[in-house]
Amino acid sequence: MQWRALVLGLVLLRLGLHAVLWLVFGLGPSMGFYQRFPLSFGFQRLRGPDGSEPVGPPEGPAWLHRPRRGTEGRLETPQGPGMCGPAHWGYALGGRGCGPDEYERRYSGAFPPQLRAQMRDLARGMFVFGYDNYMAHAFPQDELNPIYCRGRGPDRGDPSNLNINDVLGNYSLTLVDALDTLAIMGNSSEFQKAVKLVINTVSFDKDSTVQVFEATISNNETCTAGAGSLLVEFGILSRLLGDSTFEWVARRAVKALWNLRSNNTGLLGNVVNIQTGHWVGKQSGLGAGLDSFYEYLLKSYILFGEKEDLEMFNAAYQSIQSYLRRGREACNEGEGDPPLYVNVLIGDVEDAICLHAFYYAIWKRYGALPERYNWQLQAPDVLFYPLRPELVESTYLLYQATKNPFYLHVGMDILQSLEKYTKVKSVF
Repeated sequence: MQWRALVLGLVLLRLGLHAVLWLVFGLGPSMGFYQRFPLSFGFQRLRGPDGSEPVGPPEGPAWLHRPRRGTEGRLETPQGPGMCGPAHWGYALGGRGCGPDEYERRYSGAFPPQLRAQMRDLARGMFVFGYDNYMAHAFPQDELNPIYCRGRGPDRGDPSNLNINDVLGNYSLTLVDALDTLAIMGNSSEFQKAVKLVINTVSFDKDSTVQVFEATISNNETCTAGAGSLLVEFGILSRLLGDSTFEWVARRAVKALWNLRSNNTGLLGNVVNIQTGHWVGKQSGLGAGLDSFYEYLLKSYILFGEKEDLEMFNAAYQSIQSYLRRGREACNEGEGDPPLYVNVLIGDVEDAICLHAFYYAIWKRYGALPERYNWQLQAPDVLFYPLRPELVESTYLLYQATKNPFYLHVGMDILQSLEKYTKVKSVF
C-alpha cells in the first residue's frame, strides 16, 4: 500500500540538519507536532547491566559545570584536573593551555536567551532557504544540484557513480526527507502540502537501490554498519505499523554479524560476504563501515529496553577498550596522545569532553571537519566535507550531559561556519 511505502520512506531517511535544530533549541517540543504522535512504546531509561538505574545525569568533573556567581557577582568557572597543559581545550584550540585565555573568556559565560533565539532563527532560515530553492528548481527530482541550480536524480548513464546512485533513487528524496523538519518547525500548512505532494507524486514501485542508512553494497558484499544499523528505524516502524517483521529482520542481521566476531578479540570485521558469511574486510575499527553498528546497539537499548542489546554493546565496548584504544589512559590528564574513542551515552563523559575538544579544534582550524584527518601527519588527507552531522550530535549530547554553555557556543560556531562556507546560490 502507498501509505506503508510513505511511512517506510519517512522512517528510513534521516536528517543531517536535525541535530543542529535540536542543539539551538526552540525548534523542538514547544513548536512541533510531536504531541499528536506520541511514541509511547517502550522508551526506556538507560540501566546498568545489573538492572540498576542511574541516580541522575552524568555530571562530569566539577570544572565542566555551569559557571557560578562569585562573591562580587561575576561569573566564575570551577577549576579542576586537566585545566592546564595539552588536555585543556584552550590548549587544543590554540591557547596557552593554562589559565584564562581568549577561548575561556569567550566560552565560559552564559548563553543568553536572546542569542539562543537568534541562532534558532538562523537555523530556521537555513532550512527554509534550502527547502524553498529545492521546491522551486528541483522538485520532483531527488535533490538540487548546488553547482548548476537544477534538479538531479540517479546517474543512469554511469551505474558505477556510487556517490550519486547509492543515495538518489528517483523518489523526490529531499521532499520526503524534509517532512519531519517541517513538522518540528511548526509549519503546518507547508507540512500538509508536502504530505499531499508525496502521496500524489512519489512512488517507490521502481527499480532503484534504496539507501536505508550507510549501506554500500557491491555484488554480495556489505559493510558491517550497513547491515547492522537498522534496529532503531525498523524497530520504530514495527511499532508504528503493529507488525514485528521489520524489527525481527533487523535483529536477525545484527545477531548474524555478532556471531561472526573474532573468537580471540571479540571484534568484528568491516565488510562481510552476505552469501558465505565470511569476512571480506578483516580490518576492525571505529570508523566508516563499523561505527554505527556499535552506536545502534546502545541507542536501541535506550529506546526499546531490550537487555540483549546492552549485553552485546557492553561486550563490544570491552573489546574496543582492550584492543582498539590508543593513547594515554585518561584523556584529560597524563602524557601522550588522547585516546581515539569516546561514548557519551554510556557515561564516559570526561573522555568525551576531552576528545571532543580535539575534533572541535580541527573544525576551528579549517571551518569544517575534513572527511578524513591523519593524526600522524596532523593534516587532512581527504579534504571535502559532505555536511556530516556527527560532531553536532556529540556537541548536543555533551551539552545535555554537562549543561555547560560552552557547547551552545560550539553549536553556534558550527551553524555560522555552515552559513559562511557551505552556502551557495541556491542550497548548502
